Parts: sequence; C-alpha cells; structure tokens
Amino acid sequence: MRRFSAIPINRKLMLIIMATSSAALVLACFAFAAYEIVASRQVLPKTMFALADMIGVNSKAALKFEDPKAARDTLESLRAQSQIVSACIYTPEAQVLASYTRADQAPDFVAPELSSEAYRFERDRLFVFHRVIFDDEWIGTVYLESDLHELRARIQRYSAIAVTVLSASLLVAFLLSAKLRRVISDPILQLAQTANVVATQKNYSVRAVKQSEDELGQLIGGFNEMLGQIQARDAALQEAHDELERRVEERTAALTQANAQLKQEIRDRLNLEAQLRQSQKMEAIGQLAAGVAHDFNNIMTIIQGYTSLVLSSARLSPQAEESLRQVSGAADRAAHLTRQLLTFSRKQAMTLRSLDLNDLVSGVTKMLGRILGEHVLLQCAYAPGLPAIQADAGMLEQLITNLAVNARDAMPNGGKLIVRTNRRDIDASYANQNPEARPGRFVCLEVTDTGCGMESATLGKLFEPFFTTKDVGKGTGLGLATVYGIVKQHEGWIEVSSGVGQGSTFRVFFPASEARPVEELDKPAADQNALNGRETILVVEDEPALRRLARRVLSHYGYRVLEADTGSEALNLWRRHSKEIDLLLTDVVMPGGMNGRELADQLRTQERRLRVIFTTGYSLDVMGQDFVPEEGVVLLPKPYQPKTLARAVRECLDGKAPSS
Repeated sequence: MRRFSAIPINRKLMLIIMATSSAALVLACFAFAAYEIVASRQVLPKTMFALADMIGVNSKAALKFEDPKAARDTLESLRAQSQIVSACIYTPEAQVLASYTRADQAPDFVAPELSSEAYRFERDRLFVFHRVIFDDEWIGTVYLESDLHELRARIQRYSAIAVTVLSASLLVAFLLSAKLRRVISDPILQLAQTANVVATQKNYSVRAVKQSEDELGQLIGGFNEMLGQIQARDAALQEAHDELERRVEERTAALTQANAQLKQEIRDRLNLEAQLRQSQKMEAIGQLAAGVAHDFNNIMTIIQGYTSLVLSSARLSPQAEESLRQVSGAADRAAHLTRQLLTFSRKQAMTLRSLDLNDLVSGVTKMLGRILGEHVLLQCAYAPGLPAIQADAGMLEQLITNLAVNARDAMPNGGKLIVRTNRRDIDASYANQNPEARPGRFVCLEVTDTGCGMESATLGKLFEPFFTTKDVGKGTGLGLATVYGIVKQHEGWIEVSSGVGQGSTFRVFFPASEARPVEELDKPAADQNALNGRETILVVEDEPALRRLARRVLSHYGYRVLEADTGSEALNLWRRHSKEIDLLLTDVVMPGGMNGRELADQLRTQERRLRVIFTTGYSLDVMGQDFVPEEGVVLLPKPYQPKTLARAVRECLDGKAPSS
C-alpha cells in the first residue's frame, strides 16, 4: 500500500482501469469454464450410461449363452466412438467375457476389477459400470472407460478466446486511461505541483492554470482565490508578527527573572516542608517514648524496690545475693534507658542555671580521653567572650559525651575529633532554611569527626529512638535520640552535615542568655541515719505491686501506712482519719476521674499542714503549666530506691528541701 500511494495519480488511474477490466474478464472466463466443467461432468455420465445400456442390450444373448465371440463383436462397434479407451463385459461371477481397447492403447490391457460404483472420475478419465438385466435378473456388467479430451479441448478453446478478449480489453483500458489522464490527472498534477511550491517556498504569487469549467476547474479557481487572500493577509500578518515578537521578548525577559525567583522559592519551600515533616515525626515519636517510659518506670520501681529489700536481708546465700545484684544492675540499666527516653521526649526534669559553655566543654573534655582511646586525636577550639546559656550542666555533659562516643564509633581505625564553640547571630534568611531555627543570638557547639560519614537515608533517621547502624549488641540506638531531646528541651536545635567517606559535623545551637555564669555549689550530703519516723502516711497508687512496695518500705522505717488505689477511696480514708494523716504520697496519673494533683488540692484545702509527695514516671509538666511547687510539696520521680523514698518522706515531714 505504501508503494501504491507513492505512484503518480495518472499511473494510478491506468492501473485501476486495467486491473478492473482484467479482473472482470478473468472472473468471467473462470466462471464460464467452471460452468462448462460442471455441466460436462453432469452430462458425460448420462451419455456413457446410454452407450453402456446399448452395449448391454446387444450383449444379452452373448451373456445368456456365454458366447465370447458375440460379446467381442458387440464391443467392436465401439470403434466408432473415439473417446472410448477400453471396454469389458463381465459375467455375474466377475469373469471377463470379452474386452476391447482402442487401437492407440497398449496390447497388454488388463481388465479392472468389477466395482460396485456406477461411475467415477479419475484425472482425465471417466469409468462406468452398468449392470445388464434380463427378466429382472442380473446377467452381467458392462464396463466403459472414456477419456475427457473433448472437455479439455473445449476448455483450451475458451482459454484462447479469454486471452484474446483480455488483451483487447487491456488495450482499450490503456487508451481510456490515457484519455482520463489528459482530462483529469494532468490538471490535478499541475494543481498539486502548484500547491507544493506554495507549501515549500511560501510563494503565494503562483497560480494554477484553469483548463475547464467542470468541478476540477472550480476547484482550481477556488485554490487560486485562496492564494490571493493569503497573499493579501500575509503583509498584515507579518506586521502583527513583528509586533508580537517585540512583546514576547519583553515578556520573556520578565518571566525568566520571575521563574528564577519561583524556582528558588520552590526549593526553599520543599526543603522546609521536608524538615517540618521530620520535626513532626520526631515529636510524635517523643510522645510515644514518653508514654512507654511512664509505664516502664512503674515496673522498674517495683523491681528495684523489692530487690533492695531482699538484698538488705542478712539470710541470703552468696549465690542468691549475686543473682539479686545482677537483677538490680539490669534494673539500673533499664532505668537509665528510661531516663534517656524521657530526655528524648523532653519530659525529663532539669535544673537550669547560667553556664559558660567554654568552661563546661573544657571540664568534659578532660575525661573524654579515656572514652575516645589513644587512636582518636582530640582537638578543642574555644571562641573567646561567649555569652552565657541557660542549661542543665548534667544534661549538657551527657550531650557532649554522647556526641564524642558516636564520633569514636565512626572512626574504628582512628581519626580526629574537633570540638569548637562559637557565637552565631542568626538572621531571617538563615532561619528560612531550617524550620527549627529562629533569628537571634545563639551559642553554637560544633563537633566534627573524620570518620566514615553517613548517607542521606541514614541522616533522615539519625535521631529516631533505637535506630542504630552498629552491629547487634553494640548500641541501644538512644545516644543521639537523647542528644536530640536535650537540645529541644533547652529550646535549641541541631544541624548535621555528612557524606560517605567525608566525616560528620554536628552543630548544636543554644539560645544566648544575658545573665552571668554562676558557679555550681556542692550540695551537703543527706543524713542517712535519721530516716525513721512514726507519722501516718496515706499512700495512693493504682499499681497494686508498687503500692505494696511503698507500704512495706515505709512500715520498715516505722511509719503507719494507709492505702488507697483511687482518689475516691483516698477521700473516704481521709474522712475517717483526717486528724491522723501527716503526709500524702500519691501518684500523679491515676484512673477513676481524679488525678493526684486534684486529690492533693482538695485535701490541702481542708488541712494546710498536710505534706504531699507526688510520684510520677513523667516530669513536672504532667502537673500542668500553672503548677508552682510550694512549701510541703515534693516531686519524687520514678523509679526510686526504697532508701530514696524513705529519705524523701523524712525530709518532706521535717520541712527540708529534698536532696538529689
């Protein structure tokens, strides 16, 4: 089809006309020849049966008397039938009584076996078997073999006639196509050439020649008129085009500038959205960690308490004592993990004071040498005149230690650890690059290592709890999570830059303070020999095992203990023993519709002298933002040791500030 579409239209017309004529004649010849063949195959058997019937009639006497000579004489009459090739007369027993062959046939003719078929066609021969009946009795069979040369001759004549007619029709078709080409295809070709010149050269001044007034002439006239209109409009279009080009150039320059600004804004926005999603994820993980730590603290309090009570017994075997000390050590480590979770979730209580970051870092780095080992070189660079920061010294020491340990693990073959401090003034432009940053004056702690570095996928999960790249058993995954919690609890933020094989840099930003740094005073050691008492204590705790532990510890130190598992039950005990109760020891978070603070407020409204100790696995923020510790109220964080509980009770009853 592609080759045919590329042929010129005049040749297409010629091919179509000649092909149509030829196809029609060929189909007619084939139809006539097929009809002749079908008709002959229907007529020839009838003719042969008539001839066989005549032979049978003439050979009845010969068959009846089994006279071969008379039968041969009958068959000799077939020599007048040139189409008969051979013939036989059979007896009913299928014996050949007489046979005949045409003179041009081989003398060694073998009669075929008698067949039950009346006739059949094989190639160019027709075979007929005709039974001879006399007085309703089968007395023999006549066999005739005829060639079909007359049918072939007729078909050959028809073919010659068809070829002659086909040649004549092709000549006529060629003459007609030549006439059509001059009348139709030549004007169309000339119109196509004109259109091609217009399309390729954009020359609208050319015109096609109009040769007739028929439809083709009207088409050429319309085409020429269209060219005139296009030519007339071309000048106006060119003028409008020039004006449009000028405006487009001006607009393009403006859009290029706007597009550059938009791309920068999109990059900044995508960066901020990614950082915001990470910040929200860390906040959600922190909430989950705080909830887990609260429940875990209750369990650790029970384990540590009962272990301490059993260890205080003098009747333990050495093996049992060692086992219990292992349990106690494991409980201490679990409690440390809980404190790390609380630090990450920013729910760990802290003591803020004005600090000089240079002094703090200098003090911590004195003991970092033992942690880092000899294969890591430690370098410190302190910026002079740093402003003070409001921070918890212990938490910052833990932060620096965790960052140093993380850097050490990233340099198994040795390297360099650089700790720097500097002052940073953050402007709005810098803050727009980090959703956690904000404009203002900050003090920056920078920790850089020359270790293996991290890929981007690791950076995205770096501060998630329990995420670690270390081997199993070589890290809890809480070190950097604790760092993140400490930084957030100090209202700062942390930035990390790293690449595989390029080391890592952690930058921690703390808000600068106008206050002057103060020196930490050593707290006096608590009196360990005056923990006994005889006062009455109301213990309110919804965890049964923890409640029994508190009763047992306080009873051991001589106190009288009243127990309640809900706020409502505590109120009932208060109504009966309000004059006897000296101290309320209550959990903050309890079921039943009344928490520990609400219970304490209600009881202290009735009796201001009542002392209160709140216990919780959370920090002070569970008490509410409006909570201000007052005289006679102490917060005891979980988990706590039995002696810690006894000391807190004694100091609260004596009106002393609790010792840590």
